[in-house]
Amino acid sequence: MGKNRATLIYLEDCILISKKNYKDWQEIQLEFWRGYKASLSPMTSEEMIDFFQDEYGEEPCWPFSKNEILHFFHCQCEMIRSETLR
Repeated sequence: MGKNRATLIYLEDCILISKKNYKDWQEIQLEFWRGYKASLSPMTSEEMIDFFQDEYGEEPCWPFSKNEILHFFHCQCEMIRSETLR
C-alpha cells in the first residue's frame, strides 16, 4: 500500500489512519480486537478528504484536518490517531 493509500479504522475511543497493508477487514479486527468498530477500504489522500467532507461536512468537524491528512501521506509515520471526534 505504501504512501499512496491508507486505511481508515474506527475504534470505540478513537479513529486511526494506517498505511499498513491489511489483506482484509478481519485482519484489522484481529489487530484492534478490543475496540474495533469498523474500517474502510484503503483510500488516497484525495479520496479520504472527499470522504470526510461528505461524511462530516465542514472541516472543523472532521476527526483529522486536511493538513494532517496531507502531511500523513507524505511523512514516514505508519499511523496517526485522533483521540477525539471533532
